[in-house]
Amino acid sequence: MKALNFLLAVAAALFLQTMLGKLSGGFARYVDLTLLPVVWYGIHGTQRSAMLVGFSVGLAHDAWFRLATFGITGFKRTFLGWALGGLGGRFDLNRFAGRFLVAFAFTLAEGILDNGLRRLMDLDQGPGWAEMLIRAVTTGGLALVVFGAIDRFRGRRERGRFR
Repeated sequence: MKALNFLLAVAAALFLQTMLGKLSGGFARYVDLTLLPVVWYGIHGTQRSAMLVGFSVGLAHDAWFRLATFGITGFKRTFLGWALGGLGGRFDLNRFAGRFLVAFAFTLAEGILDNGLRRLMDLDQGPGWAEMLIRAVTTGGLALVVFGAIDRFRGRRERGRFR
């Protein structure tokens, strides 16, 4: 069941990110829906599961969106999943403020890693600071909405309303 939930989360994130790009045009670069499964599994799962989700979401993102350098997003998400899984195992990040701060901080960290890796590989510069901040705020807000909806659905299911 956990593997099915994992596959559904990855597929839903990729599908929604694609649809957002097709429907909204330029707004999609300010939202990173494929980072949300990594944050969710980092907060709720183990360090290994967060790394596995980060690895698979990152490589699927690279393959799906045909980025110039295959594997950069996979590396970034694996590293971020490892770091967040370690923090999630030590601290209770599954609160309102914790969810926002984790999604905000890890979106910023991904942008910084992206710029560093691009500079290391002598590629074009990645997003600027303003774009990274906007992306971090929107991803943090989406994390609150999506994770709250998941918690609400799980709570109703546990109480027997969805049988």
